[in-house]
Amino acid sequence: MNSYLKALLLAFLLLGVPFLQISIAQKHDNIWVSGYWLENECFKPNCQTRLFFQSDSTVTSFWFKSKSNVGRNNSSICDSSGNLKYYTNGFTIFGSEIDTIFNGDRLSLGSYYNYLNGLSLAYWYESLFLPLPSSKQEYILFHSSPTATNFENIAENTLDSVCYFSLVRNDSVIEKNINFIGERTSSNSWNAVKHANGRDWWIVKFADDPKFIWRILLTPQGISEAVKVELNYNPGFEKSWGSPIKFSGLGDKMVAYFWSTPQVIFECSFDRCNGSFSNEKTTSVLSLLQNNYPMYQTLFNPDDPNFKPEMQFYGGIELSPNGRYLYLSFYYLLYQFDLGNSNWLESPYLVDELIIYEDSIRNDEFRYYLTLQNGPNGKTYITQGNNKLSFAVINNPNKLGIECSFQRNDLDIYSRNGNGLPTFPNFRLGPVDGSICDSLGLTNTYNPDAPEKPNNPLAPFEIKIYPNPNNGLLTIGINQEGNYLLKVYNTIGQLVAQSSLGLGTTTINLQSKNVGAGLYFVEISNEQQQRLKVEKMVVAVE
Repeated sequence: MNSYLKALLLAFLLLGVPFLQISIAQKHDNIWVSGYWLENECFKPNCQTRLFFQSDSTVTSFWFKSKSNVGRNNSSICDSSGNLKYYTNGFTIFGSEIDTIFNGDRLSLGSYYNYLNGLSLAYWYESLFLPLPSSKQEYILFHSSPTATNFENIAENTLDSVCYFSLVRNDSVIEKNINFIGERTSSNSWNAVKHANGRDWWIVKFADDPKFIWRILLTPQGISEAVKVELNYNPGFEKSWGSPIKFSGLGDKMVAYFWSTPQVIFECSFDRCNGSFSNEKTTSVLSLLQNNYPMYQTLFNPDDPNFKPEMQFYGGIELSPNGRYLYLSFYYLLYQFDLGNSNWLESPYLVDELIIYEDSIRNDEFRYYLTLQNGPNGKTYITQGNNKLSFAVINNPNKLGIECSFQRNDLDIYSRNGNGLPTFPNFRLGPVDGSICDSLGLTNTYNPDAPEKPNNPLAPFEIKIYPNPNNGLLTIGINQEGNYLLKVYNTIGQLVAQSSLGLGTTTINLQSKNVGAGLYFVEISNEQQQRLKVEKMVVAVE
């Protein structure tokens, strides 16, 4: 590229041009927080795992010391550049480097808050963080809390939820516990998808009556509508319980997994322009679970005359980014279904099956599958039980059968998280090109068939940390000008060394900074305090 074209491109970027808008990736899901579910599930005191998704599609897992109790219910939000801003456990909002933000406590007040003493909400999909459209400082949390007469025995209750929203600005909750839906809704069912204009958001949550779904429109002015929409299908049950919702990568397909009896998968088409639902259908998976789970009774109490196994069938669901394949987790079974087949239930692919129970299995090796979440790198991540210190990964979820490349224990974590994963919509989805709602001039660059790649005509930004392992001499190589900061943390999150960096290579003697042999985490940030790279490092002092 000659100097004139470079200057012209720079002018476009800095000044803006009326007939050209460049779409910038929204990295609001760039960092995932995986905490712990109550103290008895914590690997170490005040533990927290954070996953950092880098632009080259790699994932770095690192330790962060925090008192925040984040487990099953989990939602977080980064700014558009990928820096963590806030996360929540459903009852409290925490900051990226601090504990409870100002006025961020006592969320989702009600019977379940009292039952758990306000520690951490125990239902998975009861909160969802979104950026307020067109704002760089305001974030809105949609949250809800189950209600029941007896939380000790869920089989005797059909849970519903009370809905709220809270607005966060500059590390402070400025509006809290605003009840904007005047009736009970289904538990475990928040999700969102971009409006066809590529800026606003449609938020959805099933009503208590599964024949209806609440549709909320979020614009720069806030919630502009909250409408209860009647769906055109027969669910087969009167009250919904547990209905996690997922959208395809392009947002044109929606699925949900109803835990109510009979357990069914709900499918429909979704119009991102007008928010309408169509082609609704359900498929019962109850017989599949019963027929393929002969040892299921060993997990519960078959001697109880009131025991109803079907009330315990619940799990997780996710769509492949291209919307072709449905993944269903159910404790020790993980299925893939090809939605391109009209009778997809008749030809399931069993991705994995675990040994149900053996007395010889240590508690920390006991695993099962529950929640699933697509990552910004095009892979699907799956929890492996309360005590398992790793996630399973579907590396190629857009592929059929064994080619989906499933791997147990593929990503190590440092905290036992109660099967909680953050709930994220597809932040990178742009407008629907050619739609009447595509009116803002935004460019749609999202590709559901491949992870997003940096669009940079110049040399890509690169940081090298080597050698690893090392004998105490560490070299950092950076190929772009700027002021950078190196920080070295030990495994309990203590800062043990730091140093300023610039363009080129810098060699640091860690022994002179009293860094001994062991495992450490190296963090590189810029002068805006944005984390650019986090990497594990082993020091083997001779």
